[in-house]
Amino acid sequence: MDNNKVYFLRKIHPNNWSGVRLYQFSNEDIGPGIDDQGLPITGLTETRWEVNSKGQKEQVKGTREEFEKELGYEPGTLKRGTLTKPSNFWLNFFIRIGEGDEKFDMAIPENQLKVAFLKAQPQVADGVKNIRAKSEYVLFTREEEAANSNKEKKVKRKAYSLFEKLTLEDMANILELTGIKASNLSRDVIEDKLSDYVEEYPNKFVAIVEDPTRKNKTFIRKCLDKGILEMEGGTVMFNEVVLGYDINSAAAKLFDSNNAKTLEAIKIQMGISKPKETK
Repeated sequence: MDNNKVYFLRKIHPNNWSGVRLYQFSNEDIGPGIDDQGLPITGLTETRWEVNSKGQKEQVKGTREEFEKELGYEPGTLKRGTLTKPSNFWLNFFIRIGEGDEKFDMAIPENQLKVAFLKAQPQVADGVKNIRAKSEYVLFTREEEAANSNKEKKVKRKAYSLFEKLTLEDMANILELTGIKASNLSRDVIEDKLSDYVEEYPNKFVAIVEDPTRKNKTFIRKCLDKGILEMEGGTVMFNEVVLGYDINSAAAKLFDSNNAKTLEAIKIQMGISKPKETK
């Protein structure tokens, strides 16, 4: 590990019961998770033999013995133990996080152990880029945080730049794709609601605007609003014809050249095109 690094641990989700990160002067403890063998997840590895790219067996040095030497522990102290004889060390090991960020200076050997442990826990995201739905905490460096913040600002600047170039019709159509019916909204309300969406979801907004199939999806949404298409349990239907199992798949199928007649029939009902005159 890089001894010059400094890590920080932060709680990233509010507690369900309070709606805040932590009560003032309170704390939470992170203990070892349990793997599928019923043993503690420590983040440490054992020395093992592996077959290399040349088909030869080679010994890969584990981290557990190195940590024991570095921290002055008796050999075997940091072993995971067994189901019948649990490890006293890991039974009592935890990391406490308070109201603010916890700091881990890697120049301190004990902190190297703590960081290795934290990176292995399923509820701890290893870096801001790896935050997932199940993540409750994130372990990061200030450099990572700054880089991520700069990236987010760039996306937001791009989002607002795209926003300024949209026509009112484009704005209304994009609102429709976010699930907000815009047909009866005034210009000011449309702009205000879409601006709120840009502020909260800049990445999603950019993806919608730059989606080459956006107009097709908007068409599907408008057909649904007018009742020409119907959605049954998530399935998009035209009469008895299944167009897709969501708006995306319905748009892809309807605008395929093989479905030109169906598209034309829907457009006629939408008042977009007129039926061809028969001689």
